[in-house]
Amino acid sequence: MKSGNRYILYILLVILIGVGLTLYLIRNQVADFLNESTGMSGLVIPARVATSSKDALDASLFTNSKFLSLKNNVNKFDFDSICKTPVGQVETVSTSSDGEIVTATQTLSCVQGNSIPFPLPTKTK
Repeated sequence: MKSGNRYILYILLVILIGVGLTLYLIRNQVADFLNESTGMSGLVIPARVATSSKDALDASLFTNSKFLSLKNNVNKFDFDSICKTPVGQVETVSTSSDGEIVTATQTLSCVQGNSIPFPLPTKTK
């Protein structure tokens, strides 16, 4: 590299380091200037208002007639017997490679709305 180009490179490197160091030292003033010029305000933290549990939860819903009538829709609610009793049967018909028609019956153990939404076939003997 020629001697003149090397000195220009050194000068640009010193200027770059100097500008970076200057911006680092006056970063707060630069940030304030940029906030004022863009119109952005500082961080706003909303005040917390303590509320009692009586004010936070509207318990009038539990005495509403529409809510009370929901218990009429519950037919069977027992955690121990969910998906244990059979609710129906599904017959599947398939043809084997020999041309023989095979019919299989599967018992469905779950209904839609339980914790297991998809019917599980159970083995029948």
